[in-house]
Amino acid sequence: MNKFYAAKIMAIGNAFYLVEVHEHNQHVGTIANALGASDAGHAAALCHDLGKIGNLEREIANRKPSNAQAYINAYVDWLIEKARLDKSLKNAAQKQHFALAMLRKGTWQERYNAIKAILNNLGNDRLQELVGLSVSPFPRHADGIDRRVENDLRQAGCPSEMVDYAFELIRLHHSFRVDRIVEVASQLEARLAGVSGQQFVRDLHTLISADNLASGLYERALAATDASFSFGDPAQEIFLLHDLEGECTVRNRNKSANNQLQVQVQLEWKAASSSQKIDLELVYHIVEVK
Repeated sequence: MNKFYAAKIMAIGNAFYLVEVHEHNQHVGTIANALGASDAGHAAALCHDLGKIGNLEREIANRKPSNAQAYINAYVDWLIEKARLDKSLKNAAQKQHFALAMLRKGTWQERYNAIKAILNNLGNDRLQELVGLSVSPFPRHADGIDRRVENDLRQAGCPSEMVDYAFELIRLHHSFRVDRIVEVASQLEARLAGVSGQQFVRDLHTLISADNLASGLYERALAATDASFSFGDPAQEIFLLHDLEGECTVRNRNKSANNQLQVQVQLEWKAASSSQKIDLELVYHIVEVK
């Protein structure tokens, strides 16, 4: 039986847009490879979000969702229970609109207003509590990833002697503690022949950059009204974990009958010695809310 697991869950209009884990991993792997990742670094990129399957909240995982609709049904039920609203929201459409409001991007006040529009009988303190609630169903998907991912790393082309190296890249790709990164880099340098701490830090930076670029691309490609848009400009983007600046060209959009939207894009950026150009096919699994 096929199962569906999301890497990204976005709320746009009256619909959820999901990017599947393996598809996201492929996007990040393609970008990391273009950025010059080592073989182990490339394998880590191709497996970096598998923790969003293994470390998915149990209430969702136990439902074994087979498609995007089933995943969202389980996600919404989990979120309603986490927010302690299972007795307040009985209607399925209300529950889904609450989840959309919780996922909505924007300022703190905009999110507050969106939640208040659905739960206008709640007091200010309770609404503020909901605004601050985490909506991520992937607890510790990076630093808590299971060792079973090592088999996936080998299948992704990681040399056997570098599996520990790639595993640590995945484990640290959401860590921004310099002392922790330096400690792991030093340990790998001492333990693995031919490995330098500098190489590990470079691969980690590449993985973080590729992940951040791909994640930011999903919403911008959906919202793009022109054929192209720039990315990586600090003056235009609030949250950047990469130093790449370039242009994304949206080449084609195609919505299929099974509620999937395929968007073909081309990324181009300038590196120190040359320019890079890669093609990606973004697939959005859409769940509409009536």
